[in-house]
Amino acid sequence: MKIFKKKPAERKTISAAFLNTGYSCSTLEQTFEEAATIGYQNNPIVYRCITLISRSIASVKLHLNSKSSEKKILHHPILSLLNNPNPFQSYETFTEMVVSHLLLSGNAFIEYVGNPQGYGELYVLRPDRVRIMYNEQGFPEHYEYRIGNTTHTVPIDRLTGRSSMVHISLFHPFESHWGQSPLTAAMSLVQFRNQALEHNLSILRRGGTPSGILTVDSQYEMTDDQKAQLRTDLENLYAGRDNAGRIMVLSNGLRWEKTGFSPQEMAFLEGQGEAARGIAQLFGIPPTCIGIPGDERFANYKEARVHMWEETLIPMTNLVISNYQKLLGIIDQNVELTYSKDEIDALSVKREALWERTNNAEFLTINEKRQIMGFAPLPDGDVLAAA
Repeated sequence: MKIFKKKPAERKTISAAFLNTGYSCSTLEQTFEEAATIGYQNNPIVYRCITLISRSIASVKLHLNSKSSEKKILHHPILSLLNNPNPFQSYETFTEMVVSHLLLSGNAFIEYVGNPQGYGELYVLRPDRVRIMYNEQGFPEHYEYRIGNTTHTVPIDRLTGRSSMVHISLFHPFESHWGQSPLTAAMSLVQFRNQALEHNLSILRRGGTPSGILTVDSQYEMTDDQKAQLRTDLENLYAGRDNAGRIMVLSNGLRWEKTGFSPQEMAFLEGQGEAARGIAQLFGIPPTCIGIPGDERFANYKEARVHMWEETLIPMTNLVISNYQKLLGIIDQNVELTYSKDEIDALSVKREALWERTNNAEFLTINEKRQIMGFAPLPDGDVLAAA
């Protein structure tokens, strides 16, 4: 018998500042920790959405082309730097961290430490530790990265706006220089989902059944101490997963009546699926792609994946790559980063459909078909294909 019970951990609740103003500079440190704890660490739907988006974008293979000739460059300091950003990360883990910070806080910061010849390293900085310092006119003047009592300053060129640090942000309706995370809009659903999981866990601790009513015949009188002792004895004997299914033996006029779920409890439990679908949709992920049933918008999983890439992952990939380009322009401004959609497996369904339609188009010449598919023309290809 346990005399002392472990004090339950205090449950975090979201601050009013998070719900009302999102990630402003003054509340960024507090809200980032809340978002990471309540959302990413405690909510499996948020965790799955963020990891799916970040790892998918990190899997996109980048190419380097010359701006003047559009010729692919195979060896360059920028490629070497991206493949090995720093001694602790690969390109995939580096990009996954960038996108995860962006989704959790609406902001991501990357610093280039090195010289203009490309002999340097790239580091992702925690957004809650970065501050943008402004001049009297309200324009960014420099960045400050703070850890404890240590402050690292990164200047911003007033004429060009260039810096060895790049700030990637999502749109925020009330901030000019700070972004807003999708979690700001999803937080009410996240909290509902977390509370539903706690509710289910509480039921599991009671043996997977709802509570009941213990009644005593009127001829028996019980003191408050006896009632408390009886409740304790019953919980020790019959509550919890280890005691599930045990036969209850009562005497002395005691009668147990098991109660079912109330309509409110049933609606609360059924709302878990709706909350999960709502969270996924706020992140731009079709629920089907993360294993949540009930999404009837797509005929199959392949269609859902194509929609996810076209509507969510491709735009965010473009955002991340454009900021990589902005930062790595320090090394060489005559090249540009790009990628090929044809190398993304999820989009192969659309390529196959395009190829089938193009190949069956009898009114197109061979070269017109080759042009649609991205191939160079043939010298004798300006004729209709043979039937």
